Amino acid sequence: MKKFILLTAVLTIYTAAMAQKLGHTDGQALLLALPEMSKIDSSLQKQTKEYESTLNTMKAEYDVKIKDFEASQTANAPQAILQSKARVIQGLEQNMVDLQETANSDLAASRDQMLRPLIDKVNKAIDAVAKENDFTYIFDSGTGSLLYLGGEDITLMVMDKLGIKKPEPKPVAPKTGK
Repeated sequence: MKKFILLTAVLTIYTAAMAQKLGHTDGQALLLALPEMSKIDSSLQKQTKEYESTLNTMKAEYDVKIKDFEASQTANAPQAILQSKARVIQGLEQNMVDLQETANSDLAASRDQMLRPLIDKVNKAIDAVAKENDFTYIFDSGTGSLLYLGGEDITLMVMDKLGIKKPEPKPVAPKTGK
């Protein structure tokens, strides 16, 4: 009798484990397919161009100061003047480095802030598809952490949920027999 109960318990656990429904999708591809991404890209490009313009202006000023410094050296200018000009140049160099670092962190923060609502939107759609279709697990195949691409690809179902136009199927080349 104990063996029967143990066998029944093992079969029940095995059956429950086998009933799990697995799926996968590419979260990044879904995110990139959202129409809102073009607005985000455009905004980030505009911010990038503003920083680049300021850096180019600073670089032009830097180049002028370098030429002036070099001309002062050949004209045998007093050491105090050369040191003063060198400090100005070093200050400009540091300002350019600081601006570049600030630009990088500001652009990353802006991108994160703009993407957060879209990431949440995609995650909600994935959750909804998973619940509607009784999936136990959904893996993100776009992260590269998927060890086995088993289960059902739910990307098109999530695209439907998000209202994204599905990509056209790629034509398959006919097989040539030899």
